[in-house]
Amino acid sequence: MDKLKVLGGALASLMLALVFFPGVVSYAATTAPELVNSNVIVAADGSVTLNASSSNAAKIAISRTESFTGIPWQTFDGGKFLAMNQTSETLYVKFMTSSGTISETVVFYSKFKSLLEGDIVKTLDNPDVYIIKYKGGKQYKRLILSPSVFKSYGHLRWENIKIITQSQLDSYLTANLVQVAGDTNIYVLTPLGDTGKRVLLDQATAYDADSVYEINSTDRNSYRMDGESDPSAPMSTSAKVVFLHHSTGGVIWNGGVSTRISQYNASHNTSYSVTATDFPKASPYGWNNYPYDYWNIWVNHAGNVAYLQEPTLEMLTQTYDVIVFKHCYPVSSIGADSGAASVSSSAKTLQNYKLQYDALKAKMHEFPDKRFIIWTGAALVQGATNADQATRAKQFADWVRTEWDEPGDNIFVWDFFNLETGGGIYLLPANAASASDSHPNSAFAAAAAPQFAQRIIDVIEGRG
Repeated sequence: MDKLKVLGGALASLMLALVFFPGVVSYAATTAPELVNSNVIVAADGSVTLNASSSNAAKIAISRTESFTGIPWQTFDGGKFLAMNQTSETLYVKFMTSSGTISETVVFYSKFKSLLEGDIVKTLDNPDVYIIKYKGGKQYKRLILSPSVFKSYGHLRWENIKIITQSQLDSYLTANLVQVAGDTNIYVLTPLGDTGKRVLLDQATAYDADSVYEINSTDRNSYRMDGESDPSAPMSTSAKVVFLHHSTGGVIWNGGVSTRISQYNASHNTSYSVTATDFPKASPYGWNNYPYDYWNIWVNHAGNVAYLQEPTLEMLTQTYDVIVFKHCYPVSSIGADSGAASVSSSAKTLQNYKLQYDALKAKMHEFPDKRFIIWTGAALVQGATNADQATRAKQFADWVRTEWDEPGDNIFVWDFFNLETGGGIYLLPANAASASDSHPNSAFAAAAAPQFAQRIIDVIEGRG
């Protein structure tokens, strides 16, 4: 079926049910028919109109599924449409004229069909998708702004969208108040196509607390506040970037990143600047730049005061427009998960890394006018790891790229791991300093540096 036409309410009387589906189809008890006569017009293009001035339907097929598998054509009897009752289930109907023209599919959907908490719904002729909520004896619907927002909720599936009638959709109050988990702020949302505006609610004023939906940060960030920059818009032509790294990052930097940026500036009339610096330093904090350490400095010790002489995000964002950070290759020495995950644990496990990354993401979202670029982890050569650790390292890199990274926000990923490994689990020998040294070699650095520089430029100019 290429076409579907939804009609709210009824399909047939109990007599029709007994004729076409004896002993199978059940109908809700009601005496309020929505269709008032038996007239059906099927146009030459297959479009169908009900309640027209005359009827040209000769046969009818009724199915519980869109496929109509095994459903026979039956003689159409208009008299059986004269006492229409509400159907208690969704039914799919086609009409055939005496000349053999087959209509588009007409969907009869019960207006009394119950919807569950969290159901996702839409009407057939409108692309807008809503999520259902019940609270305080009231029923609400909230618009899911765009496909990218939809996909950011991992539990939502396109195939689970329920088609309902406009009258059923209208029976739900439209909710426009939202709150991100862990955030005390409540926002008022106004959709504007696939984007929108959000305004901070003054919670001292009266509002319907039952209508507040809990959403994720991708959803929230799809709505812009007044004066808030759009991550897809170009930044200043004099944007300032800081690159926080250790030895692996230093190798790539020395491959010609600054030269590439300078060349771009000269040919594009820009003045982008990139400052490369060790972070954190060997003393007093220690030469550790793993997920725990970024969490420890930027989340656990957030504020306008340096922690062990290392700048927090509150401090870095006062100077720089774009912050780039990475981990050196020991990040890929990932052990098996054991016991409960802990965001405050320095143990290198996937479960701890994920908690620390989620906390870091929430922290970076506090600076919507700034942009962040994170490298996926640097890989280890085969001789410095084992298959289990290397597999977990790839799993982490893939998780960062495909699940943790959210479309539409101010965080961007450069997939260094797959660049080093060629899609495998080990740093390729051709890219390594040696069989026992997991630093990249100079040839690899010379090839990777222009790509890294271009990634920075693309993020600055809104092509991230």
